[in-house]
Amino acid sequence: MMGDGLAGLFLGALWVILWATGGWWLVSSAFFLRKNEELLVGIGLGLVCEAWLANLLAPWLPALCAFWLGAALTFGAGLFCRVRQGGWQSLLLRPEIHGGQLAAFVFLLYLWIMIGRGMAISDDFQNLPIAAMLAMGKIPLHFPLDPAVSYPYHYFNLLIGGQFTRLFNLFVWSGVDAARGLTFALAIMLAGLWGQRLTRNSLLGFFSAVVFALAGGTRWIFLLLPKGLLTAISGHVLLIGSGLASAPDLMDGLTQGWATAGEGPYPFPFAYVNGFNPSMVINYHAGGGAIGLMIVWLLLLLFNRRRSNWAWGILGVLLAALALASEVNMALLCAGIGLLFVIDQLRRRSLKPGPEITGWLLTAVGAGLVSLVQGGVLSGTFYGWVERLAGKSAASYHSFQFSLQFPPALITGHLGKLSLVDPYQTLAAAIEIGPLLLTLPLIAWWGIRAFQLRRWFEAALVLSSFCGILFLFTGFSGEAGPTALIRIQNLPVILAGQVFFPLLCLGVARFSNFWKYLFAGLTVSVCLGGVVLLGTQMLSIPYPVASFYINNLDAMASADYWDRLPSETLVYASSPTKASILFGRYTDSGLDYFTSKPEWEALGRSADPALWRAAGFSYAYLDRAYWDTLSVEQQEKLSHTTCMALLKEYRQDNPVDFRRLYDIRTCQ
Repeated sequence: MMGDGLAGLFLGALWVILWATGGWWLVSSAFFLRKNEELLVGIGLGLVCEAWLANLLAPWLPALCAFWLGAALTFGAGLFCRVRQGGWQSLLLRPEIHGGQLAAFVFLLYLWIMIGRGMAISDDFQNLPIAAMLAMGKIPLHFPLDPAVSYPYHYFNLLIGGQFTRLFNLFVWSGVDAARGLTFALAIMLAGLWGQRLTRNSLLGFFSAVVFALAGGTRWIFLLLPKGLLTAISGHVLLIGSGLASAPDLMDGLTQGWATAGEGPYPFPFAYVNGFNPSMVINYHAGGGAIGLMIVWLLLLLFNRRRSNWAWGILGVLLAALALASEVNMALLCAGIGLLFVIDQLRRRSLKPGPEITGWLLTAVGAGLVSLVQGGVLSGTFYGWVERLAGKSAASYHSFQFSLQFPPALITGHLGKLSLVDPYQTLAAAIEIGPLLLTLPLIAWWGIRAFQLRRWFEAALVLSSFCGILFLFTGFSGEAGPTALIRIQNLPVILAGQVFFPLLCLGVARFSNFWKYLFAGLTVSVCLGGVVLLGTQMLSIPYPVASFYINNLDAMASADYWDRLPSETLVYASSPTKASILFGRYTDSGLDYFTSKPEWEALGRSADPALWRAAGFSYAYLDRAYWDTLSVEQQEKLSHTTCMALLKEYRQDNPVDFRRLYDIRTCQ
């Protein structure tokens, strides 16, 4: 925590109370929920509404004002609905708190935050600079390493992390850990409530939450194959990304650790991670975190429990917020709702649509229109189209292109492209995905049944998820790489394991004990990888870190100068992303996160503060690693350059290492 700890804690707690109370009032007033559901659903809804409103306000207001106003408006909306529904006396009612439920939530919140403090995986070199910019209210988002470049991204979870950073006065990495931990803990609890509602069984609700957190692919099954078959599969699989960094081929990789940055004191076994169907206990560290699935849980728990027409507006906010968390899910969901509307019209043979499906269509259209202007990937894509139609061009970090792909292939993050016409690659794909493949017919049946029962959101969720199968015939190219397609292709499997597990329990209950035991065994098999990964992560709890490229000296500099340098200034840093993370300022240094600008590299080689200033930089943040790359003459010149005003030097246990922050505005 950066300075003013008690004040930051008090103000942050007040901010949380505002949106959590507003969310509970909204839920209890606009929806019919069970008493044991209201509080947790209300906390989740309040968080989503507050962050969504803050995102809309941030382009027009200072960051802190937007964050507080988002919470205040959520509180005000809840107050209005509460009083309108039950009168002023209803404000005296307290939520029904279940001790076990509250204890489980607090434990999960503590567990995931503490694990996050000991881990720095999932592209922190990308996510921390984004969170820092969002903490400063830089919306619409621009590339932290080049403020002239638009950066459309699914940043909703990182926006919440930025809010925690500012309102609790935390370091950026701590704010991101808090946001990831909170949204994952809420998602698990909501998964349990959903399971309990569907099965009317508290124990099955508990297991639904466990499966949601742990379920994933079953790469470890490769270990059970005969050596000859495993050798043949390994010869047909071409590892990519961190898979290739782990081992030269699949067979060797199965006994190695997973080569990923920031994994903690002990490496993850490569045989238990997954590049297509990852367990949420590892996936919640990613930039998107668990916020997208948390919103899906909220929609599932609320979609058919409306008390008044105000509920449609709340459902619309959830859909619009989903576009900031997972634009693919939101776009496919809205398309699914539209398609169901057409199918229902054809089935009814009437031009007069049903009121329920019409309400969903209008809600989807409204949320879709808002998503085009609120920021994020859909907004970036829309603005890009508009500018091209107008004959203009604006720099944008992300661009993408789809193409027809045949034969069909599965894209995985570690095993590369797996062709479904190659028997060895098809077997590898089936093992990577795991037994959840076997559940897809039941999920399809439930989608048809939901359509017949006019449970429109569930039907649209199933329909949109199965669209992922179509993308087996689709190729993708863009800055995010071909693996970006995984988030679409794996939707049916994610749906089966993380959303509709309770339905599988109900379905298998009708069969003999043999099938029940088989189902239990398959459930254990899909959760085994998650258990191993969770145990490995817990070993990192005693060893908190900032990130794999940020140390205590950097933290000291951030505590002193976070948001204290002049606004809109550029900081020259020998490690480019650090300037954004530590000070909340842009640094004009990179074409992307992996490629520096040639002119920036030339500035580094010159070691000339006059040239740094001429390039637009006002401050310089230098470390010992950069200093050692300079010649003795360059070191002497920098040491005696009078225009460089040393603001502060940081040294600690290692007397050789240092960090220095300079003001170079007078250099010419």
